[in-house]
Amino acid sequence: MKINNETAATKIAEYDESKMFSVKFIKRTDGTIRDMLCRKGVSLGVSGEGQKYDPAEKNLCVVLDVLQYNQKLQELNDKDEAAKQSFRQINLETIISLKMDGNEYFVNDFPIIAWTVKWKEGKREVLARTDGEAQIAFKRLMNMTRMPRNAEVYPTK
Repeated sequence: MKINNETAATKIAEYDESKMFSVKFIKRTDGTIRDMLCRKGVSLGVSGEGQKYDPAEKNLCVVLDVLQYNQKLQELNDKDEAAKQSFRQINLETIISLKMDGNEYFVNDFPIIAWTVKWKEGKREVLARTDGEAQIAFKRLMNMTRMPRNAEVYPTK
């Protein structure tokens, strides 16, 4: 189902904190794509001190990366420390897709016009329009059997 970015952000904000969901978005720090299974409202590992800024003012949503948490829990064998190292922030302005309660949503006003895929043999570019075709082209690209598993995929404007 296609939705706009504002609807995607609202769905995340209103989603039940006891349930996990999947989100794909572009990270602000380096422009790479993050695909994450996450959960909101986790208080494990929280000191009560609070953050130095309000994530909502920067269009961010704090979540626990469930897969990262499980990995850190095995390494550290400490629930609080594993949770502290597994909190992430979703950039609500660059959501590509969501999976909630068995429904998959694609953001159709996503501002990317091309995807660049890079692996050891060179580069391959896939161009798509901003009317939702970017997500379709990206999904097709990721399903290509000849693309190596270690390929780097990042958006291009």
